[in-house]
Amino acid sequence: MPNPYRLRCPECRTRRTDSHSMVLHVLACKRPLCHCGGYPYAHRPGGGECHLNPEAQMR
Repeated sequence: MPNPYRLRCPECRTRRTDSHSMVLHVLACKRPLCHCGGYPYAHRPGGGECHLNPEAQMR
C-alpha cells in the first residue's frame, strides 16, 4: 500500500497528503535552514550532525 503522507516539506519536514495542501504549507512555512556543512544538504538547525548542535561536536 502506498504511503498517503508521501509529500514532505523541504524546510520543516512535515508531511502532507495532497499537493494542494503542500503548496499552501510551503508558501506559509518560514523555518530557517542551516548550511553549516554537517549534512550535504540544507537542514534544520541543531540536528544530529549539525555543527550548531553542541552535542554533535562531542561525538
